[in-house]
Amino acid sequence: MMRWGLVFVLIAGMTLPAVAQEMKTFRDGKGLKGEIQFRGALPDSLLPANGPYELRWRDLSNDSLVTYSVKGKVKNHLPEGEWEWNEGHWHYDIHPGSGIQPEFELSGYVKAWKGAFSKGYPDGKWLFTLDSLHKSAQQKDGLSIECTFKAGKTAGRFRVNDKLDNSAFSLKGQCNEEGYAEGKWEYSYHLPGEKQAITEERTYRNGLLTNRKIVRGKESESHANEHVSELLQALDSGSEHPRFAIGEDDFSNDGQGGFPELMFDRYRRWASIAGWNHPEFHFEPGRKGPMFKRLSYPRNKSEQKALVETDSLSQFMQDQIAKRLDYRNLMINRGRTPSLDLAISYAEGSLSRLTTLDSLLELSNAHDFIYVNRYDSSMVKLLERLNNPTLVEAQLHDVPPVVLPVAAFSVDSIDLYHAFARFARDLSRQLPVYLATIDRGYRDMTREAALLELSDELTQHQQELQEAYQHTGETGSIVAKRWVKEHLESELQFFSRTDVYEQAMEVGAAVVVKMDSLLAWEPHWNAFDSIPIRMKRAYTDYLYNPYTGERDVEVRLKKRFYHQMRDVLWPHMRDELHNAPDWDTFVERWEIYRETYRNVELFAQWDDRSATRLERRLRKEKSPEKIITELNNWVRDNRGLYR
Repeated sequence: MMRWGLVFVLIAGMTLPAVAQEMKTFRDGKGLKGEIQFRGALPDSLLPANGPYELRWRDLSNDSLVTYSVKGKVKNHLPEGEWEWNEGHWHYDIHPGSGIQPEFELSGYVKAWKGAFSKGYPDGKWLFTLDSLHKSAQQKDGLSIECTFKAGKTAGRFRVNDKLDNSAFSLKGQCNEEGYAEGKWEYSYHLPGEKQAITEERTYRNGLLTNRKIVRGKESESHANEHVSELLQALDSGSEHPRFAIGEDDFSNDGQGGFPELMFDRYRRWASIAGWNHPEFHFEPGRKGPMFKRLSYPRNKSEQKALVETDSLSQFMQDQIAKRLDYRNLMINRGRTPSLDLAISYAEGSLSRLTTLDSLLELSNAHDFIYVNRYDSSMVKLLERLNNPTLVEAQLHDVPPVVLPVAAFSVDSIDLYHAFARFARDLSRQLPVYLATIDRGYRDMTREAALLELSDELTQHQQELQEAYQHTGETGSIVAKRWVKEHLESELQFFSRTDVYEQAMEVGAAVVVKMDSLLAWEPHWNAFDSIPIRMKRAYTDYLYNPYTGERDVEVRLKKRFYHQMRDVLWPHMRDELHNAPDWDTFVERWEIYRETYRNVELFAQWDDRSATRLERRLRKEKSPEKIITELNNWVRDNRGLYR
């Protein structure tokens, strides 16, 4: 095991013997961090070209310390000969003691690799150890892994002895020159929570598991892999087996699962992958093994096509079902009609079957599915669940149930993949009918909700209009009677009677626009009625000149213009607005007349030659329409001159 004195030397101070070599040092805020001793030049991404190499390093933070020690020789920038790598992980506590000296407690573990290289490849015997030290400064028995490499492949002994964990795991085996498990491999371990030791004996031939024997106390069981034996016999006789062949030949375990497999992956990673990974050590050994082979059960083109079709149909149907079942408030409204209730049940039952089908497809991707797993109890239960339940029933209505498609095959049917595809096709033909029922039910539900929301909006607007038009003048009363009461009530009755959703929504939206307009116009009706009074007030200012005390000669002209507006223009606008034959005409006239009476008030304030010429022309005009047009056009053109 490790010599613990090395640790304390690294912690106390890092020094290297003085030889005729180059030295590269690294420092941080805590002092000397690392040293690399080498011969010649030290490239940025390679090891030195030739000669001895030594690295010492420490990473210190708070109460933890990681130390590294690497030593060996290089040739042509590659490791050569014997090498040793040590990596220590430490936690330390310093606190006052009983005397003047503080008490120092150290705990941690050291990982060490010792082995030889040839042309940069691990070659020969390698030993990995992991030892731990507790605060009591007592060393615990640890883990050791022994490998024999040949040109980077595990070729020969492979030993594991783990005393760190309660499993007390040990493994003895060997590999052939190609790196594949060969002969007997012996496992010994304790399962977590169990006191009784278990031993396993697994026999391999060129990486293929041929037999497995498990001993628990006085009980033992053996499992022979008949398919492997059949294949090996075919290979020995020079013939090819028609059903299966050697599949993947380089994976981390033999595919049997269980506790030994989990532990083996862990040890293989420590011995073959971890370590040798310091950022300033620019080399990573390429090591392989132990390796295993497994059988492949190839599917023919027809079976493969059936699998692809099944998977595609299954995913498409699941997406379609999930989309429907995610409709907002669908489930709480499933009882609206028996057909909707039953359709939802059918979609739920189909989704359950498709989920089971996915599990079967996943199992079918296992390398030995056809010939082994189809007889497993898990497979049998999945096949039973795929056809269960046979019927789907509505939850809230008493209606006849519906039969789901049946997957017609047995566990020993060689036509399993095609049975999957037939089942998926049958379901894909029936499912759209029920999905369409859900769509219709959801559409009706959302339309009803939209109509209800629109009806609430119309009711609120109607109440606001009635309140707004309770106390209005002449024009406001006429508008209330003609448009608020008669016209809008007629529109609302049509809205309530129509059975066509699109038409009802269109009518309702149009009525909302009309109501909004009438609410916005309500404050203007009294102003419209008071146009004669407001015009008189505006033109009275011109009847007397306060600066001269005399009447202006132009007052007579403006008074005539005022009389023209009062006696000709105003009665015309009032009568035309009150007698508008339809809503569009009413809106059109109101927009024009509202602009006109505003312009009359503006025009009364303006007194220059241009305004005088317009007054003379308009007071002789007999056509109200022409008065409106000329007045509005003149104000639009000259408004900017009077700001």
